[in-house]
Amino acid sequence: MKVLRWIVAVIALLGVFFFWALGGFNPSVSWNRRLTVVVSTPNGDVSGYAVQRESIQNQDGLLVTPEASGASHSLGGEAVVVEIKPGHYLFALLVDYKPDTFQVLLPGEAPLEVATKMTQMRGLNVLPSSQYPMLVTFTDINDPKSVKEVKPDKLADAFGPGFALKSITLEITDEAATKGQVEKKLPFLAQENPVFIDANKYPSGHPLRRLNRRSFKTGS
Repeated sequence: MKVLRWIVAVIALLGVFFFWALGGFNPSVSWNRRLTVVVSTPNGDVSGYAVQRESIQNQDGLLVTPEASGASHSLGGEAVVVEIKPGHYLFALLVDYKPDTFQVLLPGEAPLEVATKMTQMRGLNVLPSSQYPMLVTFTDINDPKSVKEVKPDKLADAFGPGFALKSITLEITDEAATKGQVEKKLPFLAQENPVFIDANKYPSGHPLRRLNRRSFKTGS
């Protein structure tokens, strides 16, 4: 009986080894991405960027082939901040995980199967409008309830004539994730659960109702 158990254990270990060696075991793959927002202003272009940490993980456990398993996507770091003019800022948020790096760099590919390719990819990629992150500003930088959504094609409505979104780009990078940029501009993020809107002013499903602290900063 002991010999049989030993044989079964050896076979199981060999199975795990070959599964891992063939690429079936891919619990988590991570990379850093640099997101840059460029805005045209009456006084020339201004820009801001954030380096964010992105990862994809097998949800279904060890002995599941990538083709059959689910993938969990996570994004950590902070939003992009662009000072449009003195005291006025545009934020490109983390909410909804846009841009979807896979759709930008490897469209049509199954994320879990090709995640390791992401760590090797380089080069600047101009995002299509369908992959723009949510953009917001604050009429009062000290008041979270003064947040307003900014439509990518209507920056002039928020900031005045002559202001327009020029580009949003994405690239995989070896740079370390940026820290502290958003907190310097939005001190209320130090609160555990800042209230951003009066829910009674916005209908159910309005994008601003999804906002919370993690839309601007997250560590996971």
